[in-house]
Amino acid sequence: MWSEFILALKSHDFQAINDVISRIDYVTFFKNPWVIGIIAICCIVFLIRGMKRAIVTMLSVPVGLILYQETAQKTNVVDLEKNKLIMFVLGFVVIAAVNIYFWVVRSEN
Repeated sequence: MWSEFILALKSHDFQAINDVISRIDYVTFFKNPWVIGIIAICCIVFLIRGMKRAIVTMLSVPVGLILYQETAQKTNVVDLEKNKLIMFVLGFVVIAAVNIYFWVVRSEN
């Protein structure tokens, strides 16, 4: 997988990059102990440094990827079921609202 991704990056083949990324199972990827450990270490470092906004942003990425994979991946937008479309849109609205809250409303500046 990684070799295919590197070759696609070197050749600037965005369709191949998209194909490689769409084959990743993010649920199992984020259950990997190494990934959990790296995320936990980053969160601890960010907490010690008082970087709450960085934690929220960093944790929003995997949540968004899992939400995308569980609802809209490999589906044409026209063929998307109504309940999955609502879950997809509302999920990203919630992620955006949490990020806006931490970045704008609770900004320490």
